[in-house]
Amino acid sequence: MLVIVLGASGFIGGHLFSELQQRGYNLIGTQHSGDDHRFVSFDLLQDGVDQLEVEISEQTVLIVASSITDTAFCQNHPEESWALNVIHTLRLIEAVAQREGRILFLSSDYAVEDDRQQRPLLNYGKQKRAVEAGIEECCASYAIVRPGKVYSLDPSEGSFLTEMCRKIQCDEPQKVLVDQLFSPIFIDDLVGALIQIATDDKSGVFNLPGKALVSRAELALLACKRLGKGRESLQMVLRSEIGLECYPRYIPLGSDWEWQKMSLFDALAIACERVEAECS
Repeated sequence: MLVIVLGASGFIGGHLFSELQQRGYNLIGTQHSGDDHRFVSFDLLQDGVDQLEVEISEQTVLIVASSITDTAFCQNHPEESWALNVIHTLRLIEAVAQREGRILFLSSDYAVEDDRQQRPLLNYGKQKRAVEAGIEECCASYAIVRPGKVYSLDPSEGSFLTEMCRKIQCDEPQKVLVDQLFSPIFIDDLVGALIQIATDDKSGVFNLPGKALVSRAELALLACKRLGKGRESLQMVLRSEIGLECYPRYIPLGSDWEWQKMSLFDALAIACERVEAECS
């Protein structure tokens, strides 16, 4: 089996590539820019499947972990983001599918966010849903994965959980949403699920949020308690107060909980311990 990780230089793609490499898979990773010798340079806007210089067959899995993920950018630049996130992504997927390759597409919980109807509100969610629909139409062998908000415990990666704890420990002011609920998932749990889905030929749509359904305000208050800090640095806000009223109030995905090993609240405790150690 040959596994191609499109976007191996990114956050999720990088973790996925590293784990696949450790497990000894025949592997190709791509990067849009940069000089990482492990990866092949690939511009999704210009390059086609031939740029990868490999033979695509039914023994090939293309994992699509590359996209513009900045929801604000997608909202403010709909045509530019649609071109990369939908048009050129589907062009590559269709080329691999025509050669009988298998597709694993990393979608988002934002692809389904309007009262359990498949009518996404944000451009980012609409773009992910459009690719999902294209895959369902053109691909014989595919899996679509919709993760919740993904976090790590490596402070250097700047994921939301470690950054929130760091700011609380350092008494830096931060705004935390009260009226948006989400279900974060640990990066290692997501990577394990992606590899199992890809290599076991699991098919269909997989919703992979974490078990906990919380608000950022709730998490921040728990972190304050854990760190022995007051809540003075926290500004509790509503979505409408910071221009995010078009964002969903909650992410209504059912969860296949067999994938989750790291509890969000255990992760919060670890993040707090690490920032305390760094600041001591």
